Amino acid sequence: MKTRMAYYIAIGLVTLLALSLGGLVQARGQKMEIKTGEHRVTGPVGGISKNFIAVVYRREKGTEEELAIQIDGAPQFEHVKNMSEIALGDTVTVTYADIAVAGEDGKERTKRVARKISFVQKAPPAPPEEPLPPEPIDEE
Repeated sequence: MKTRMAYYIAIGLVTLLALSLGGLVQARGQKMEIKTGEHRVTGPVGGISKNFIAVVYRREKGTEEELAIQIDGAPQFEHVKNMSEIALGDTVTVTYADIAVAGEDGKERTKRVARKISFVQKAPPAPPEEPLPPEPIDEE
């Protein structure tokens, strides 16, 4: 009776060990993502496409700094229906998540992914161009 019970315990332990090692091997080939926090940035749109939005968050002495944020999946929109209603120069607030990604090479990288994009206001209109002065007429 004791040998049969020891046999079943040994089989159970071997099965558990095999499943654990199989999970480790499978996890090594995949990217592992860890969400590290949510943040918010407000400013004019400095760049936009279907995959990212760049928000200018600081302007000083002729230079500007912007934050590029990926758009994966479908972020929530507020005051607009989708990205096509947002243009360069419009002011937006983007709530994004920092996600730490461990690649196959073992190096950790952080990507920013938009969770919510709130439209704040349209870009100010461009100043009108001054008309050119009339050209003098040469009389010959």
